[in-house]
Amino acid sequence: MHAKRGIVIAGMHGKTTTSAMTAHVLREGGLHPSHYVGAEIPILGTNAHWDPRCEYFVAEGDESDGTLRYFHPELALILNIEEEHLDFYPDLAAIEKVFAQLIDQTKGRVLYNADDPNTARLCVKRTGAVSYGFSEQADYRGLDIELRHFGSSPATPGCDVSAASFFTNQGAVSQIRQRLRRYRPSRHHGCVRCERDADLRNYWPHNCR
Repeated sequence: MHAKRGIVIAGMHGKTTTSAMTAHVLREGGLHPSHYVGAEIPILGTNAHWDPRCEYFVAEGDESDGTLRYFHPELALILNIEEEHLDFYPDLAAIEKVFAQLIDQTKGRVLYNADDPNTARLCVKRTGAVSYGFSEQADYRGLDIELRHFGSSPATPGCDVSAASFFTNQGAVSQIRQRLRRYRPSRHHGCVRCERDADLRNYWPHNCR
């Protein structure tokens, strides 16, 4: 990963799925990310892939044996932090120490789940950290989510698109692309700051086509 600009997904639950989704979205967006995830993902073809055309590398960060502390990514996404892997860690404090080290070693933005108390407590003090979730304190909030058999449809406050639908089927990829292109952050509802979105765009893959 030292040869790339790393995007590390970390947390006790959901990191394989989120890593795979991140790599898939970048790939479907016409980019060519390298990736490593902790399982065989049919839609990606393989759990590990190297592509010299793009400078970004999406990786699932494994906390179970402490190796999470060896990552120095460009961006980090922290999903959740819980008292697990107690065959390796003595307690929650030891687990949080490893996550705190990852956060400190992240060169750019840290994105985190505001609904997870342990994660929020560690990340909220990080300058420029960006939060998401259902909490009123989250920078990006999920509101009025309608669950369906193969997707969901949330409200999108702070966005000039009245609603965005997310589906798991391939036929929705072009629709998602169009809606993302129309996205414009605003100050409404106090949930999205223009300055913060401008900063985030500096870290978005922009030269990998």
